Amino acid sequence: MSKNHRKFRVRWCILLCIWGLILHLFFSYDARAQTTNICNRADVIETEILRQINLPGTDVKCHEVPSARLAEIKSIGVSNKGITSLSPNDFAGLTNLEVLNLTDNNLTNFHENLFSGLTELKELLIGGNSLTSLHKDLFNGLANLKTLNLKNTSPTSLPLHKDLFNELTELKNLYLGRNSLTSLHEDLFDGLTKLESLALEENFLTSLPENIFRFKKGPPKLTVWLEGGDPVIQYNKIPCFPASIIKNQSVRLIHRNSKKTCAFIPPVVTLELSSTIISENGGQTRLNASLNKSSGEETMITVVIINPSSSADYEVTGNLILTVPAGQRTSEAITITARDNNIDEPNKRFTITGTSTKNVTGPQNITFTIEDDDDTPTVTLSLSENPIRENGGQTIVKATLNHPSGAPTTIVISIIPESPEDYTLSDQRTLTIPAG
Repeated sequence: MSKNHRKFRVRWCILLCIWGLILHLFFSYDARAQTTNICNRADVIETEILRQINLPGTDVKCHEVPSARLAEIKSIGVSNKGITSLSPNDFAGLTNLEVLNLTDNNLTNFHENLFSGLTELKELLIGGNSLTSLHKDLFNGLANLKTLNLKNTSPTSLPLHKDLFNELTELKNLYLGRNSLTSLHEDLFDGLTKLESLALEENFLTSLPENIFRFKKGPPKLTVWLEGGDPVIQYNKIPCFPASIIKNQSVRLIHRNSKKTCAFIPPVVTLELSSTIISENGGQTRLNASLNKSSGEETMITVVIINPSSSADYEVTGNLILTVPAGQRTSEAITITARDNNIDEPNKRFTITGTSTKNVTGPQNITFTIEDDDDTPTVTLSLSENPIRENGGQTIVKATLNHPSGAPTTIVISIIPESPEDYTLSDQRTLTIPAG
């Protein structure tokens, strides 16, 4: 073997070793980069994660684990484990989780971002806890959720915000039984067009809103369960149902009175002000109309403002006809702005009346007040001549205000000391400054 050939082989071996070292460092760094720290999670959650990725034992707790292994976990079942609290960090990295079972623990509240990032979740079971409320954004981002079980979630009447379920567009099964519910907002289930089963048994509902199932206009048919539980307690004592629900061919009611139709009760219109007292110096209030339940028809309310003096005290931005679109409950608002007139006067109270279209009742009159912001005027007396001659000299007394008053101002003139032998005073001893 030639000397040059040996040198070539040595150089080639050195290059291979360097390249191997570079690859080793690169993949070692990449492996470290693709890990997730599972410290600071609820003990039960951490133990379940370690069990599923085959890293049991206390000697491996609280350390980084391969992110790819976390992403392989499809189901977490930790029911009846005595869990008292959870944080969003407990489920970090479980990007492909499809089933999460948290039933029958001792949870009293959920962080609003607890399920953030669980975009593949299909089944969420959180019943059997002691929750006092559910944040309206709790289920945001769970676009693939098919089943949500909230049965027996709260020992008292669980408040359900009208937007709580509005992102669950794929939801098929919703369980709300045994939550001591006494009422439901008519917008609560809007958008759940794929809902097939709604369980409301063992609650204390006495009626259902007329438009609560307006979102169901075709298949699949929705079955609403309102019966069940101890017959002695008589849950959901609903005497009748709105015709709009009974006639909806996409809804099937399971209740002893499911065929009884309630008499139609028209929506009630209410006029609302953002503020009932505004300052004379450009103060504003916004006026709108609202319905206690939506109507299938457009509702128009013609508004009149009754003035104690004139409309010069205010100006209105917008049309004095308020319109509530069909299927909605609130009109757009108009703005009332007070005008400053630099005149001291009493506060002024205005009455707003409204006339609405058919199939609604109301509205009742409401009032607002414009508070005067001007100081009480100061009277100043002045003389046309001072001094005056003793031999028949005259002077005229004049009264002025530093700014106008909304009412006439009367000044009675007297001279101190009285000395008839030195002067005479005209019979007109009262000065009057007209209003304004």
